[in-house]
Formats: sequence, C-alpha cells, structure tokens
Amino acid sequence: MSGDLGQRVQSVRKRRGLTQRELAANSGVSLSLIRKIEQGERDDTRIETLRRLAVALGCPLTALIGSAPRAPESRNGAMWVATRRAIEAPAEQVRAEPPAEADVAETLAAAVRLYHENRYELLARILPGLVADSEVVSPQLRARILQLTGSVMVQTRQLRTARTVLDRGLAAAQSSEDVLDSASMMVTLCWLLLVERRFQQVDELAIEWADRIEPRISTGTERELSTWGWLLLRGSAAAIRDNRPDDADDMMRFAQAAAVAVKREPRGYQDYWTTFGPATVAMKRVENAVIDDRPDLAVRLAREVPSGLRPTSDNRNRHLLDVARAHLDLARPEPALEILLRLSNEARPWLIEQRLAKDLLTSLIGRRRTLTTEMRGLADLIHLEYCVRSWHFRAWSLESAIAAGFLRADPGLGIHRQHDRRTRGRIMNPGALGYLREDVSGSRRQWDERQIRVLAERLGYDLRKIAVFGANTDRPVYRLRVLVSNLAVDAVIVPSLAHFEDGVVPGELVERADVITVRPEETYARWLIPPDAPADSGSR
Repeated sequence: MSGDLGQRVQSVRKRRGLTQRELAANSGVSLSLIRKIEQGERDDTRIETLRRLAVALGCPLTALIGSAPRAPESRNGAMWVATRRAIEAPAEQVRAEPPAEADVAETLAAAVRLYHENRYELLARILPGLVADSEVVSPQLRARILQLTGSVMVQTRQLRTARTVLDRGLAAAQSSEDVLDSASMMVTLCWLLLVERRFQQVDELAIEWADRIEPRISTGTERELSTWGWLLLRGSAAAIRDNRPDDADDMMRFAQAAAVAVKREPRGYQDYWTTFGPATVAMKRVENAVIDDRPDLAVRLAREVPSGLRPTSDNRNRHLLDVARAHLDLARPEPALEILLRLSNEARPWLIEQRLAKDLLTSLIGRRRTLTTEMRGLADLIHLEYCVRSWHFRAWSLESAIAAGFLRADPGLGIHRQHDRRTRGRIMNPGALGYLREDVSGSRRQWDERQIRVLAERLGYDLRKIAVFGANTDRPVYRLRVLVSNLAVDAVIVPSLAHFEDGVVPGELVERADVITVRPEETYARWLIPPDAPADSGSR
C-alpha cells in the first residue's frame, strides 16, 4: 500500500497548493515522515497520523488510504483453532444424528450470552459444535449462528475467517427471505469493514441497507428501528474516521431519533436490536468525539450516558476505553487507570484483545519511574512489552503530574521530581531545555521559541536554555544529551517532531528526559524501567 499511499498524499497535497513543509506545519506530522510517505518508503504509518494529514488537507481519509487498505494483522489465538477448523471444513463436522432445531436455538442463545459476558473459554467450547449444526438447520437459524461466529472472529481480529463466515451468513440470511436478518448481518459485516479500514465501503453499504429497510419512526417495530439505527451508527463511525464529521453528525441524529422511538419489549439479550437504544447512541457519540480529537466534548457527553448499563456489554466496554482515552488526552491519568482496572475485573478476556487498552496503559506507565502493583498486574495481563514509550497523547498538566505521583508538591515552596536523584534534596521547579532546528523553523523561529516558553511556563518547568541547531550541526542528539545532563533538566520541549531526524524522537534522548512537542501537544516519556531493575540501571 505504501507506494499508492504516497502517490495519493502527493496528489492531494498538490491539489491543495501546499508544499511538503507547509503540510508538515499544518498537520503536526514531521516533514521527513511526509517525504518518506510520498516516496513510498513507509508502509507502517499509523491511522491516526494519516487522519491528521487528511484533516490538514481537507479531504476524506479514504482519499489517502484508498478503498482497500491493509487490514490490521490477525491474532489467530489458539483458543479458536477448533472454531476455525469447523468454519474451514464444515462438511467434516456434521454430526451423524442431526440435532433438533429447538435445541440448536437454545444453544445459540446460551452462546450469545457467553459472548456478551466475555466468557470466551466456554464460548470456544460451544462454538465449533454450533458451526457444525448450522449446516443442518433452517437458513434463518444458520444465519444467526454464523453472525455470532463472525462477531467473535472480528472481536479477536481473525479477519480472514470473519470474512468467510460472514459471507456465508449473508447468503443464508438472504435465502431466509427475511430482509431484517440480512440487514442485521450487514451491521456485523460493516463492523468488519471498519476494522479493515474500508470506510468508503461501510458508508455505501450502510446507506444502501438503511434506505432499503427505513421504517416509519412513528410506527416502526423495535426490530426495524434498531436494525436501521445500527446501520446508521456504522455509517457514522465510518464517516468520522474518514474525516467527514458533518456526515457523521447527520447519521448520528437519525440514529438518535430511532433510539428514542424504540419501545423495548422483554426478551433475551440475543440479537443486535436488543442492544440498541438511547444509551448505545450516547456511547457512540462519545466515540465519535474521541476520534475527532475532541476529548473535552467526549467527557461531557459521557456524563449523559444513562447509568446502570449492562456490565457485560462489549459496547459499554469499548465506551469505557474511549472515556479513558479522553481523560488521558485531558491530562487526567487517575480516572483512566481506574477504568482500566475496572475492565480488568469485569471484562478481562475482552480487554486482552483490545489494542487501545495497550496504547492507554503504555501512555500511563511510560510516564512513571516506578509502577504500582496494579499497573504491573495490568501490564502482565495484556502482555505489554518492556521498554515502551508513551503513545501519542497530550502532555500532562503540572497538577495532574502531581496527583499521579510523578511530581511532589511543597505548598509555598515549589515542586520537584519525586524519583529523580539529580533534584533530590532540592526544592525547585523541574528544569526544561528548549530545542529547535533553525532550518525547520525558518521564518517561524521567533514564534517557535515563544511557543516553547509559553508551554514550559504552563506546565510548570523552569526553561533554562533554548538550543538552536542547524542542518549541519554535528551529532545533534549527542549534544542534546550533554545539555540535558549539564543543565540537569527533566524535559526537552520542541516545536514538533519535524525538528528530529526522520520525525522520530531519538530513543537515546528519551532515556535522559521526557520529550514534549508543542504541535500537537504530546509527551514522549522516559522509557519504562522494569520494577525489578537496579535503581540507577537506566532503561533496558
């Protein structure tokens, strides 16, 4: 995809009349990274980075990544081997004596409950038999079995298998001649396409099927309104990721109207329409705000989500991760950690599968020199790698750093690093070093220096020097390390990643000090020192 991606970025940039340097300044993406993307040298660019470019270019994200981007890698956990085998060779799994349809339906209901309750080990034992039984039951029941199986495969990021089983499920649903079964299957297929980053396909399918089944708001049944509402939520999710916020808002408003009109009837927690309602829409509004880089709005919207939600809902779990991310973006580490701990108790198997959970925990522990027992337990639970750096979240405020235990406050006297030997015994503000490349700043140099001073003051740092290097400065990282040591500073503040070679924060610099960027405001914290390492051993 890298070559096509580079051509698309270059084409849109030229149509907008921007140079590479101007795009770097507008997006906060480093100039060297933009050059490498356009030259087809980077095939691992994060989707968040590409969305920043899309926002700066004023285009949909799909204009850059195309309609068939590379999907995230499949995990293919050993737990689901038997299920995949049943999907790949269904004829070999058929039982000698066909089961009664009522018995299969009862087993399906039990399996759906296990799925929503995150009891994956038990579900993994039941699912292969259900897939086998789906070969000998009615098309409608077969479709619902395959929809559940497809949901499990998407949830555990086994995307090729998910595609296979959902295609079969859609065929079964269409043969059942129940258009709502087909539309419900399309909801799950759109989820798969969202994970695969095929946002344009999601948009087309969601709109097509929403138009096909659109009910009258005043007279529609619960099932009609809920299936229609879920299709609109999928379309809204695709639009916000594709940098089309107006389209996302429009579909969200229609979904909200459907949710308000739903008259819930008592029944088992089984199908998609039983998970749709005002709470679902409220949670998805929070998710859209997080994707749109509006964490303050996300936190406000989260307060409007009805309390008392089903504690086993995967949608509710995802919502809590979104809230945790918003809190981290707003420099509130404590509520973010509380959410992760809560999910580790209530939805452990689900949490392990979530990449966002790893990113959040990486950001949390990357800012600490020592870890609490709970943090170490979480890191082990989700298999977090050692020597991780902070993911791209905003820098933390001085007050939040004090509350989290990274700094200690002495009322009336100032603050100092809690665990830093260089300042132990002294009462002082933590020191910072400003840094910029004059060839990168160009005519903006004075503005960049001012922005460094303003950010340092706001975060409570004592800015002791601004180092200005040029394109021909020899060994710039080594020089910065020497300055960090000589000035005994805790952080290096830089206008953007464009001021580092290849747009990457040097690892040897992060070993010595936090690196904070002004545009966008993010912190790359000192590398994690494992709790059992010697106190002065440095990073691994």
